[in-house]
Amino acid sequence: MFQHYRPRIALITTPNIEYNPLLGLPDGQLRDPDHRFEWPRARFRSWAGGVARRNGYSVRFGAIGQSHPDLAVPASYAHFTRVDD
Repeated sequence: MFQHYRPRIALITTPNIEYNPLLGLPDGQLRDPDHRFEWPRARFRSWAGGVARRNGYSVRFGAIGQSHPDLAVPASYAHFTRVDD
């Protein structure tokens, strides 16, 4: 998507798998069978940062949902902006 379509802005979200115990899910179980992945916050940030660097984007991160003191938020987002505009 970032190499070929080069959108000016992209917003990508992922459920935070670290939050899943608060939803009564056992370790490793995804929230929905349709989800291909649910990443911990650090992995999502690392992935998004790499995508941004390799493809000429800046990236900002944010949280979705009510925060828990230890397990953070239910979902995270990365807001990408193409820097060559």
